[in-house]
Amino acid sequence: MEDIIGHRLRNKKALIIVDDVDEVEQMEALCDRTWFGPGSRIIITSTDEDVLRRYADKIYQVKLLTNDEALQLFECRERPGECSRLWLYKDIIPVLENNKGTSAIESIFLKLPKKEEVLAP
Repeated sequence: MEDIIGHRLRNKKALIIVDDVDEVEQMEALCDRTWFGPGSRIIITSTDEDVLRRYADKIYQVKLLTNDEALQLFECRERPGECSRLWLYKDIIPVLENNKGTSAIESIFLKLPKKEEVLAP
């Protein structure tokens, strides 16, 4: 992989984001600082501080969201068409109708509630 990445990106400024890294070997296989041009940035998300200490110049600790904050982040009531997730059918229908024939909708994932969740949440 090093040859392919090094050949294409060695002289280019790149932004690399590696999510949910839990082993040092993953970083060794995926990216090395010498593979990218000057000014490049590698953003790593991990819960393993050893991985971060080994590869990061600076570590930013993100505070956990409360349940209300997390719900507010994903609900996006003010602008349902700009949300990453829509929860209510009354928000979904206008977004689908207004974006017919466009590539604005990347995917649709429906999780129907289990009978137990509906009867006794």
